[in-house]
Amino acid sequence: MFNHLVFEIKKILKDKLYIVILAITVALFLIPLIAIPDMQSDMDETAALETEIFLAEEGIREMEQANVDLAVKDETERLDLLKSLLQENEGNDSSKKLEAKLAYEEKVLEQMEAGSRVGIPIVEQRKIVAELGYLVDNDLPSLETFSNSTPGVNYISSIFQGFFPFIMILILPVVICSNIFSAEKNKETKVFLNMTPLPHRVFASSKMIVSVGYSIIVFFVAMIISFIAATVKNGPGMWNYPIPRSEDGIHVDIITTFEFLVKVSILLLLIIVFISFLSLLVSRFTDNVFINLFVLLIIIIIPSTPVFSPDSALASFGHYIPLTYFDISKVLTYGNEYMPRLNQQVNFMNGVISLSIFSVIGAIISGIIIKVKKRL
Repeated sequence: MFNHLVFEIKKILKDKLYIVILAITVALFLIPLIAIPDMQSDMDETAALETEIFLAEEGIREMEQANVDLAVKDETERLDLLKSLLQENEGNDSSKKLEAKLAYEEKVLEQMEAGSRVGIPIVEQRKIVAELGYLVDNDLPSLETFSNSTPGVNYISSIFQGFFPFIMILILPVVICSNIFSAEKNKETKVFLNMTPLPHRVFASSKMIVSVGYSIIVFFVAMIISFIAATVKNGPGMWNYPIPRSEDGIHVDIITTFEFLVKVSILLLLIIVFISFLSLLVSRFTDNVFINLFVLLIIIIIPSTPVFSPDSALASFGHYIPLTYFDISKVLTYGNEYMPRLNQQVNFMNGVISLSIFSVIGAIISGIIIKVKKRL
């Protein structure tokens, strides 16, 4: 098996397609760092605060004319917090600025929960407060996320939090796996393979190891290069930076960047293994690499369709389906009010179980077919 494994590795090293895939992956991970414009500057934030203060003062005057004393008092408190935030924003003490921002956002949340203010969904405001509270409690600075100003490790984290659609990430292992399992058939080397004395399971195992291994290497190299680029540009970032999430749509908790990336790595590995076994299974029924690729692309696109929405018929049992866990961001951060996960059972542990079980099922079915047909 070792010799055939080396043979498969050499084929990859000689095939320019895999070099192109690696280059595309690296470019994909670097695009947000290069193409996305800078977030608003301190001057923009100051201007926004000044505008908000002006509007608040106008609103208070209207409330006074309407003799709404309680509303005036409540809005005056928010105005004072706004002015305090503006003052700290013009200073150099980032910790005081963060405390002022937390106090203001807590007031906004209080008004939203009381029904006196309308804005983003309440749970999203709770996430803002939870993140700021974590930063203040742990004496951490605030970072720009989802921008080209995001530092190293937090930039990598942002990529898997939905910087771009998860389909764009999964297309890469799909291309790798479909080519590894079906390309030889297109190149008419199938007869040679069936003439060799090695068991077919050796060929299948070698291809499986190579497809999974190369896919992981591609992502690893892309993440390392992106991390280095983001670190050089913006600094290394913080492993303990908070990522807020809400499991039930009401209460909010925090997952650190380190924990998030560890779980991303585990899920990504399992997804690639699942796709590899799926590609092996599809290749049992077609000799065409493009058909294999097309089938796999359809499969990874399905989770982003209305079929996998919370209102669909799959919602009640969707957590048993491995495709549900392709969108890693929704699995680990539970989605949000705008893009919710399928149901509340969609979580990391269920993802590990589902992907593992269906990978084993795919392997067993493929093994049976190979044994019955006596060919790879």
